[in-house]
Amino acid sequence: MKNKKQFSFLIMLVFLCTLMFSLDDREQAQAKEFLKNGDELYNAGKYTEAIVEYDKAIASDPAYEDAYQNRGLAKYVLKNLDAAIVDFNQVIQLNSENVDAYYNRGLCKYYQRNYPGAISDFDKTIAKSAKDAEAYYMRGMAKTYVEDIEIGSACEDFERAKALGHGAAENMIKRYCTPEE
Repeated sequence: MKNKKQFSFLIMLVFLCTLMFSLDDREQAQAKEFLKNGDELYNAGKYTEAIVEYDKAIASDPAYEDAYQNRGLAKYVLKNLDAAIVDFNQVIQLNSENVDAYYNRGLCKYYQRNYPGAISDFDKTIAKSAKDAEAYYMRGMAKTYVEDIEIGSACEDFERAKALGHGAAENMIKRYCTPEE
């Protein structure tokens, strides 16, 4: 009788574990579908509708890094910078190696005129991706607004961005780094 109860308990345990894993698989599949729908809306310029789909993806999978990243981008485009930063912070919490999250958060801070914060995020982007021309360019732009930073430091960033192929860097070099005649 005791063995029969243990066996029944084991069968029930296996059944519950299987059920839990199948629910997780369904929720993840559902989250991916919501992300795909959100991406299609985002690409169609329907950012508010895309956010609704990303919300659904996150509700299905609260650790879905791509859903937070893409929702943050949609909020950024809508100029809801504080909310976008919250999403990029969540991406970084989930994956501290996500270079795009640091860069995107840096952009938000730049447009909030939080130049030291932007520089810090662009520093992290560059540390993780040393050939990111856009990060050098944006860090140089942020440095031009910070009084405590020598303009030569911004010029070094513009030069590096130019060397990495950033088209607008040359204009900033002419504007900030070329001595007037």
